Amino acid sequence: AWPATASAWPTIQATGTAAGQVVTFTSGSLVAGTLYCFNWTNSAALTVGTAGSYTGTVATNVDTATPFATAAIADDQIVVNASVAPSFTFAISANTDNLGQLSTGSVSSSPTPRTATVNTNAKNGWYVWAKDANTGLSSVSAASTIASTTPGTNSTLSSGSEGYNTGVTSSQVGGSGTITVATAFVGGSTGRGGGLDTSLRTVASSTGTANNAVLTLTNNASISSLTAPATDYTDTITVVGAGLF
Repeated sequence: AWPATASAWPTIQATGTAAGQVVTFTSGSLVAGTLYCFNWTNSAALTVGTAGSYTGTVATNVDTATPFATAAIADDQIVVNASVAPSFTFAISANTDNLGQLSTGSVSSSPTPRTATVNTNAKNGWYVWAKDANTGLSSVSAASTIASTTPGTNSTLSSGSEGYNTGVTSSQVGGSGTITVATAFVGGSTGRGGGLDTSLRTVASSTGTANNAVLTLTNNASISSLTAPATDYTDTITVVGAGLF
């Protein structure tokens, strides 16, 4: 590579051999004060002698001989090595979700949906799974459960009918991956989502790296006029994530 300010040496040619210690370069007209450079077209003609220092002289048709010094070394390359550790972080925004008092007149949804955030350099992507403890909202005092709505399939709850599901939406700041929410858990509208049970089910996945990939988890519940009254309906949802390195 030439210095940025260099110009191509016009019509330069060489005669003679370095073995004979005299090489004559001829060229076109040069401009004073200009830095000229050239490349060897036959790299095989260039060899490095025994490592050490070399001296000689350069003479032109207008100047007397000027001494110079150069050096040859056995290896002029530096191999740079580094490593990057696999990285995967997974965080839940909070650990409670209070749906409040349920009513037959409407579907209740998470007032502040919790989020699961993924950051990873896993080139093959990541997965997030979820399960729940009761396959529904369960009350010990009433010995009653508002059952998860058809686990593994997508549903939209309606007021006046018992149901319980989780809807998922996604967003991402950056990364090479594309997020896909599992069909059963696609949310985005009131009461839409998928039922959870005690088996870990895939809720979302991605095809590549992630910078602040966020899954928003909205829990939905509805009751009928026959749902047993109680103040201790509860469920525990476990959310798990992993990178594919």
